[in-house]
Amino acid sequence: MLGGVSALGLAGIVGAIVGYGYWTYDLPKSKVSVTIQANSANCKDPKFPLFVGVVNNSSRRVLGYTVYPMARLPGRSTNIAENIEPFSSDYIIEAGEGVGLCFAAVVKSYRTSDIQARLGELEWGVDSFTVRFDGR
Repeated sequence: MLGGVSALGLAGIVGAIVGYGYWTYDLPKSKVSVTIQANSANCKDPKFPLFVGVVNNSSRRVLGYTVYPMARLPGRSTNIAENIEPFSSDYIIEAGEGVGLCFAAVVKSYRTSDIQARLGELEWGVDSFTVRFDGR
């Protein structure tokens, strides 16, 4: 009987940890939206042609974020942005607010060096992103 109680206690602890992660990170993160656009009117400098917009609809303050871009040729499924550096910022975004920044497409590999010339042709999106929330 002691083993069953220990297993039940362990299950309760694991459940509490998973629940804590959901309430403190997963749920607030699900309320943060990210968009990427190439050649946006918001980005005047041709050296920084990618607009990344982040809107914080959570109840928590965002202290920083990293966005992993996705880019595909029209009609294709391959993410050719896998060799582009992720976009990171430490801008603080209060609950209910947003920020938009322009980034360069920094290519990590020569295989995608022609991306610079074709940014506007690509279908851009967000592969994934991470958010750092305020601890309060």
